[in-house]
Amino acid sequence: MTTDSQSFSLETDRLILRPLSQADAAPLTRLLNDFEVSKWLSRIRYPYGVIEMQWFIARLNSPYRFGIVHKDSGHIMGVIGIAEHLGYWLGQPYWGHGYMSEAAQAVVDHWFAHDGLSLASYHFVENAKSRAILKGLGFEDTEPLQQYSMARSQTVAAQAMSLTREVWTSRKSSDTAPHNNAH
Repeated sequence: MTTDSQSFSLETDRLILRPLSQADAAPLTRLLNDFEVSKWLSRIRYPYGVIEMQWFIARLNSPYRFGIVHKDSGHIMGVIGIAEHLGYWLGQPYWGHGYMSEAAQAVVDHWFAHDGLSLASYHFVENAKSRAILKGLGFEDTEPLQQYSMARSQTVAAQAMSLTREVWTSRKSSDTAPHNNAH
């Protein structure tokens, strides 16, 4: 991990999670201009313009927002961050390889190791992949809600979820506990 007063980067086996820059605006916009990606996000219009992405990048107010970059190719694949809640998206060409689970684990681990007492997130009810990522991190259901989707121009059923420091600590201790292989 590298860190300074405003932002830092995280590294996993296959990914670099780094602050977004204006150079990311065009490739991220191309990935977001896929309705199969945009329809799962509440605050993203479809289609989405590069000017909007430049504005978003220029006004980031959380040091916990990262571009997800593949180490080998150097391609930016999506965005993950924590502001009022954990949010993320990945371009469709990168789905199905475990990248988001890997990125989310790194961000959540860093959050709890340094700042967080609890963390909220939500997913649209029909988004089983996002639910699986959150459940894999230890998030638990809190309450159903209705969330407006700008890409769909409609309100969609969603599920709020929460991860507490206690659950995160318990999961981390069981990950590092010695395993008895005796039969």
